[in-house]
Amino acid sequence: MANLFICFLYGLEGVVFGILAFVLKRKRSEFPDFRVGYHDERFMNDKDRWDYANRVTGNICLVSFMVFVVAAVVMYCCKVPLGANLIVFFALSLLAILCALLVPIALVKRKFQGS
Repeated sequence: MANLFICFLYGLEGVVFGILAFVLKRKRSEFPDFRVGYHDERFMNDKDRWDYANRVTGNICLVSFMVFVVAAVVMYCCKVPLGANLIVFFALSLLAILCALLVPIALVKRKFQGS
C-alpha cells in the first residue's frame, strides 16, 4: 500500500511538470506581456531571450514529466522498498526542480553572451 502511495506522488509530480511544460511551451504570454512564463529578469530583456528561456524550461519540464511517469511504473513493478523509493523520489524531485530553475539561466547566458 505504501508503494502505491509513493507511485501516486511520482504521478502527481509528473502531472505538475507536464502542466508546466504545456504552459511554458504553448500558453506563455507573448513578449512584453509577462503574465504567464518563466519570470527571471535576465529573460525579460527582449523577445528572443523570453521565448528561448520559456521553450528550454518547457522542454526540461517535459523530460521531467516523462521521467516521473516512468519512475512510477518502474518503482511499482519492481516492488522497491519504501525507504529506497522515498530516496529516489526526493532525489528526482530535487534534480528536476534544480534543472528547471538553473539550466535555462546557464543556456541563456551562453546563447546571448554577446548581447
